[in-house]
Amino acid sequence: MEQVVRRGHGAKTMIVVPPVGADEARTRWAQFAAAMTTAGLALRPTIDPASTLVIVLNGDDTQTGFYAPRRDEAGYRAAVDAAVEMLQIRTRAVGSA
Repeated sequence: MEQVVRRGHGAKTMIVVPPVGADEARTRWAQFAAAMTTAGLALRPTIDPASTLVIVLNGDDTQTGFYAPRRDEAGYRAAVDAAVEMLQIRTRAVGSA
C-alpha cells in the first residue's frame, strides 16, 4: 500500500470485493481503509462493500463503487469491465492534459 501511495497510483487502484458475508466485507474494507490511511492516502469509506463488487479509489478520500444485481461470475465480470473502462478513461484524460 505504501508503494501505491508513494508512486501516486491511488487513482489507479481497483479493489475486487470477495463474495463474503456483509460483516466480513465491512471488516475487511475498514482494515483496508486504515492501511491506506497509514500509508498516506486517507480514505473516508463512502461505499458499503457488502453490496459492492468492485471499488475504485479516486485518488482523494472518495471511492466509486460498481454494483450488479447478482454477486455471481457475470456480475463480477460486468463490474470489473466497467471499473477498467473508467480507469482507462481517467488515464487517457490525465495523459492528454
